Amino acid sequence: MTALRSRISDEDYKLLPLSFIAKHYFGKSAAWLSQRLNGTLVRGKTYTLNEEQKRIFNEALQDISLRIGSLHLD
Repeated sequence: MTALRSRISDEDYKLLPLSFIAKHYFGKSAAWLSQRLNGTLVRGKTYTLNEEQKRIFNEALQDISLRIGSLHLD
Protein backbone atom coordinates (compact mmCIF):
# COMPACT_ATOMS: atom_id res chain seq x y z
CA MET A 1 0.00 0.00 0.00
CA THR A 2 1.48 3.35 -1.07
CA ALA A 3 1.21 6.18 1.44
CA LEU A 4 -1.11 8.94 0.28
CA ARG A 5 1.59 11.38 1.35
CA SER A 6 3.78 10.23 -1.56
CA ARG A 7 1.21 11.72 -3.94
CA ILE A 8 1.74 15.23 -2.50
CA SER A 9 4.92 17.21 -3.19
CA ASP A 10 6.95 18.32 -0.17
CA GLU A 11 6.29 21.97 -1.00
CA ASP A 12 2.52 21.46 -1.25
CA TYR A 13 2.46 19.31 1.90
CA LYS A 14 3.97 22.20 3.86
CA LEU A 15 1.03 24.36 2.78
CA LEU A 16 -1.61 22.01 4.17
CA PRO A 17 -3.26 23.13 7.41
CA LEU A 18 -3.44 19.55 8.72
CA SER A 19 -4.60 20.51 12.19
CA PHE A 20 -7.43 22.63 10.78
CA ILE A 21 -8.50 19.95 8.28
CA ALA A 22 -8.39 17.21 10.90
CA LYS A 23 -10.40 19.17 13.46
CA HIS A 24 -12.97 20.91 11.25
CA TYR A 25 -13.63 18.29 8.61
CA PHE A 26 -13.04 15.04 10.52
CA GLY A 27 -13.41 15.96 14.20
CA LYS A 28 -10.03 14.33 14.79
CA SER A 29 -6.49 15.33 15.77
CA ALA A 30 -3.70 16.35 13.41
CA ALA A 31 -1.85 13.19 14.48
CA TRP A 32 -4.81 11.07 13.32
CA LEU A 33 -4.75 12.70 9.88
CA SER A 34 -0.97 12.58 9.62
CA GLN A 35 -0.96 8.86 10.44
CA ARG A 36 -3.41 8.18 7.64
CA LEU A 37 -1.66 10.35 5.08
CA ASN A 38 1.73 8.81 5.90
CA GLY A 39 0.50 5.22 6.20
CA THR A 40 1.83 4.95 9.75
CA LEU A 41 1.84 1.58 11.48
CA VAL A 42 -0.46 1.84 14.54
CA ARG A 43 -0.98 -1.15 16.83
CA GLY A 44 0.28 -3.49 14.12
CA LYS A 45 -1.96 -2.11 11.38
CA THR A 46 -1.19 0.41 8.65
CA TYR A 47 -3.90 3.03 8.47
CA THR A 48 -4.90 5.17 5.53
CA LEU A 49 -7.94 7.16 4.50
CA ASN A 50 -10.85 5.13 3.19
CA GLU A 51 -12.72 6.24 0.07
CA GLU A 52 -15.23 8.37 2.02
CA GLN A 53 -12.42 10.04 3.99
CA LYS A 54 -10.50 10.73 0.75
CA ARG A 55 -13.63 12.42 -0.61
CA ILE A 56 -13.93 14.54 2.55
CA PHE A 57 -10.23 15.43 2.41
CA ASN A 58 -10.47 16.48 -1.24
CA GLU A 59 -13.59 18.54 -0.54
CA ALA A 60 -11.80 20.16 2.41
CA LEU A 61 -8.93 21.17 0.13
CA GLN A 62 -11.36 22.66 -2.39
CA ASP A 63 -13.24 24.51 0.36
CA ILE A 64 -10.03 25.94 1.84
CA SER A 65 -8.83 26.88 -1.64
CA LEU A 66 -12.01 28.85 -2.33
CA ARG A 67 -11.91 30.53 1.07
CA ILE A 68 -8.27 31.58 0.70
CA GLY A 69 -8.86 32.65 -2.90
CA SER A 70 -11.60 35.05 -1.79
CA LEU A 71 -9.48 36.75 0.88
CA HIS A 72 -8.21 40.24 0.23
CA LEU A 73 -7.22 43.32 2.20
CA ASP A 74 -9.00 46.58 1.50
